[in-house]
Amino acid sequence: EKLVGIFTSTDACLTRQYQALLEVSSVVSSTLEVDRVLELVVERCQALLGVKGLGISQLDAATGLIVYKAGRGLSPEFIGSLRVQPGEGTTGRAVQQREAVWSEDVLDDPAVPLSAATRDMVEREGYRGVLSVPIVSKGQVLGALAAYWWERHLPTPSEISIMSALAGQAAVALDNARLFAQERDRKASLTSLLEINRKIGALASPESLATSIAEEGARLLEVDNAGFRLLEGDELVLGGVAGTADQGRRARLRVGESLSGRVLTSGQALMCELDTPLVIDEHLSTARRLGYTHYLGVPLTVGERPIGVLFFHGRRPFTAREQELAEIFAGQAAIAIDHSRLYREAAGQAERMRVIADLGRVLVST
Repeated sequence: EKLVGIFTSTDACLTRQYQALLEVSSVVSSTLEVDRVLELVVERCQALLGVKGLGISQLDAATGLIVYKAGRGLSPEFIGSLRVQPGEGTTGRAVQQREAVWSEDVLDDPAVPLSAATRDMVEREGYRGVLSVPIVSKGQVLGALAAYWWERHLPTPSEISIMSALAGQAAVALDNARLFAQERDRKASLTSLLEINRKIGALASPESLATSIAEEGARLLEVDNAGFRLLEGDELVLGGVAGTADQGRRARLRVGESLSGRVLTSGQALMCELDTPLVIDEHLSTARRLGYTHYLGVPLTVGERPIGVLFFHGRRPFTAREQELAEIFAGQAAIAIDHSRLYREAAGQAERMRVIADLGRVLVST
């Protein structure tokens, strides 16, 4: 009878696990709402393990830190504030080693390093036992799923198996969200490029065209500060701007001066924090006043000829994907602005020829 009871209990446990996996799988396949999927993974995993606290964290590509995306049984302060380096704690080690990592007592485990700030947060939260499993998709680590016990606890093989299975479902959800974001960015980029092509045919003045294109660029990267500096002799002149890009900014920079000057001389895109000695003082003070922390600049070239710089300021780090989009955008923008310049020069030449012809007619008639 005892054996029957054990098998019955085991069967019931496996049934619950399969039901949870099927439910999560069904949601993953039917929606791109990643937050909904992650919340369901956390909820089902917490119920299956019978733990007080459970959370999903994601590896932030921009900062290299592991941050929480969803959690249950954990304080809002803990979820909102914890930032972990890969290799730190069980979660950092799971991400770094790409395998399940656990600690019976994370506050008394020399094998699990914790920074002073992280240790302080763990002590205030109060948990002791931890199990973290990596979330991996197509060879790329996306984050981790972690369970927390408020007493010493050594995870069982069954608990590790459950966590790993649900981490696989979370990986699918995060990967779907990433692919969707890439497709959205691609469509936004295509729309912006088509808009620039339309503007090329409008034959507007270089100044108004640059302003219009800067506004398109700001929309593409979802920032409120974008602009152009166009090359005139040995100076970069502030051209079209969008949002706050003209506030507290010099109208002219020497080639090689400040960040945009460096972009022009190097011929390479630059993505960095604004708080750097390279930024001239008045620009840095304006950025601080307006809350901007990061810079992205890409050169404008027509063939091998540099004609200026397209720049963006953000209140967050820019991503490699945004740099790629900005470089594609800048290629089209350079052509549009150069065509507009050529048109203005041709129009000016035509006007001069008309004046000379009129003068010739007057001389002949007299």
